[in-house]
Amino acid sequence: MALGDARIRRFYLFRAATSFALWMPFWTLWAYENLDDLFLIAVVDAAFWATMIGLQIPAGLIGDKYGRKAALLLGEVLFALGVLTFGLSTEFWQYIVSNMIWAGGVCFMVSGDTPFVYDTLVELKRENEFTVVMLTATVVMFAGNAAACAVGGFIVDWSGRLDLPLIIASLIALVGSLTVFMLKEPKVERKREFSYTTHLGVGIKQVITSKAIVILILFQIIIEIGIYVMAFFRSIYMNEDLSLGYLEIGILFASFLAVAAVVIRMARRIEAVLGEKRSLVFMYGTILISFVIVFLVRHPIAIITQ
Repeated sequence: MALGDARIRRFYLFRAATSFALWMPFWTLWAYENLDDLFLIAVVDAAFWATMIGLQIPAGLIGDKYGRKAALLLGEVLFALGVLTFGLSTEFWQYIVSNMIWAGGVCFMVSGDTPFVYDTLVELKRENEFTVVMLTATVVMFAGNAAACAVGGFIVDWSGRLDLPLIIASLIALVGSLTVFMLKEPKVERKREFSYTTHLGVGIKQVITSKAIVILILFQIIIEIGIYVMAFFRSIYMNEDLSLGYLEIGILFASFLAVAAVVIRMARRIEAVLGEKRSLVFMYGTILISFVIVFLVRHPIAIITQ
C-alpha cells in the first residue's frame, strides 16, 4: 500500500509540474492583438477542436500500444511546442498550425493521464479510489493554474507583452514533462484492438444502444459549449469592454480557478447531498446564472460571478 501511495503522489507531482498555465488569461488577447478579428480567432480555435476530434482515438490507440508514460511524454512535449509556437505566431496560418500542434499534445495528455491513474489503481487493486484520486489531481492542476494566472498577469503588466506568458509557460511545461520519468508504467493486461475503424465502430455501437450514454453526451456537449464560450470571449470582454488591466485580469482568472479548486474538492459531498440528477441541474444553473448576470450587468463586479 505504501508503494501505491508513492506512485499516486508522484502522479500528483507530475500534475503540479505541468500545470502552470501562465498563458490562460492571455492567449485570446495575444491572437486578437495580431489578427484583430474575432471570426479569425474562432477559426483558429476551430482548428484546435477539429484536430482534437481527429486525433483522440488514434492517440488512445498509441497509448494502449506503447504505454501510458509514452503518451504522457509525447503529449506534454507537443503541448509545450504548441504553446511556444502560438506565442511566437503573428499571422493567421501560424496560429492555425500552432493550435493544431497544441491540440495534438492535449489529445495525448488526455489519452495518457486518466488511463494511467486507472490502470495503476487496478494493478494496486484500489480502483474504487479512482474518483478521489482524479479529483485530487484536478485540484492540484487548478491550484497550479490559479497561481500561474496571477503570475502571468504580473508578467504582462510589467512587460507589456502578451506573448511572454505563452513563451515562458512552454519552457516550464517542457521542463515539467521530465517528471513523467518518475512515474511507473502500470502493468495491466487489457484486450487490444489497434484498428481505428474497429474502435470507432464499437464506440458508436455502445453509444446508440444506451440511452443514458446519449443523454450524458448531449449534456456534456451543451455544458462544454457554455463553458467554452465564456473562456473564449472572457479576456477580450474584460480588456476591451470593461477596460480592466492585465494584472487585474490575471488575478480574476486566478480567483476563478481557486474557487473551482475548492468546489472540486467538495464535489463528492455536494453530490451526496443533491444526488446525481440534481447535481447535473446545479451545474446548468450555475452556468446560466453567471451568463445572465454578466449579460445584464456590464460592470467588473459582475465578472466575479464567473
